Amino acid sequence: QQMRCVIISPNLGDYDHRTALHVAASEGKLESVKLLLSRGAEINVVDRWGDTPLDGAAMNGCQSTGSYLLSNGGCYGKKNHNTTLRLIQAVSDNDVEHVQKILSMGFDPNVGDYDHRTPLHIAVAVKNLEIAKLLIEHGADVHAVDRFGGTPMR
Repeated sequence: QQMRCVIISPNLGDYDHRTALHVAASEGKLESVKLLLSRGAEINVVDRWGDTPLDGAAMNGCQSTGSYLLSNGGCYGKKNHNTTLRLIQAVSDNDVEHVQKILSMGFDPNVGDYDHRTPLHIAVAVKNLEIAKLLIEHGADVHAVDRFGGTPMR
């Protein structure tokens, strides 16, 4: 019996345009990420929501996977919506560890939500000095203006 070899592209996506790299990155499967990239997976492929594999790694706190993607040319999706919301949720939940993980993966702390509130706005609102300092150390703008004209300094 003769075996047939079928080659499948690592860039095939599901109905949401999520590829194997999206899944591996968001689950912190570093060895799988390395294998997929070595087989030609597109590092900055975007899914239906505009998220890249790096967004998935950051949203789920997969620091080593995110750092590897960053060091190999990975970037965040143009929308940054889901990663922004995950960072803001981590700030709101006082989850210092997750905030640190996302920031250590180079995520811009000045991206805001639908009301242009940045993570620093939220940190100040929930009175978390430790996270506020962490955000400022990573470049958060203390003068960022939200939709209502408010700044973290106010």
